[in-house]
Order: sequence, then structure tokens, then C-alpha cells
Amino acid sequence: MTALTITEDDLLLAIVEAAALLGWRVHHDRRSDLARQQGHAGFPDVVLARRGVVRFMELKSERGQLSTEQFAWALTLPALEVVRPADLDSVIESLR
Repeated sequence: MTALTITEDDLLLAIVEAAALLGWRVHHDRRSDLARQQGHAGFPDVVLARRGVVRFMELKSERGQLSTEQFAWALTLPALEVVRPADLDSVIESLR
């Protein structure tokens, strides 16, 4: 599978599964666009936490762009990681 053929859903599944196996606590809201929410739209797709470290990830296809709301979160959370399929191996390695 090449980076261009990996979907955002495939990317999400791979990161969530790897993180859980490596001892991270994982949070992801399914279909946040349809969910009742309080607060600002565009919150990152995945939040991971382990041993006092918290990581925020916005998952995008190789060509996907941040929405205006997601960009505002990126400005607010300077450590926000925009993760694309080509980044998958290095992200999983960084979770070890």
C-alpha cells in the first residue's frame, strides 16, 4: 500500500491500534461533525496520553488541508501534529 492509497480511516485505525498496544490512552470522537459538542469546532482527531505526555493529532490524506477551525486549533496547540499516510511509520516509531 502506498501513502496515496491509505485513507484517513486506515490511518486512524493504524495509529489507534498501535498506540493502544504501546500503552497510550486514546481518545477519538467518531463523526465529530455530527456529534453534539460544546466548545470550538475543529478539535484534533486523536488525543493520546501516556506517562504525563499528551499528543494531539489531526489526520489528513496526503493532499488534505486543514479547515479554518482546525487551523485555529493548530495555532492554539503549537504541538498539534498533522499526520499524513507518509508519516505513519515514523509516528508509530515515535509512540514506542
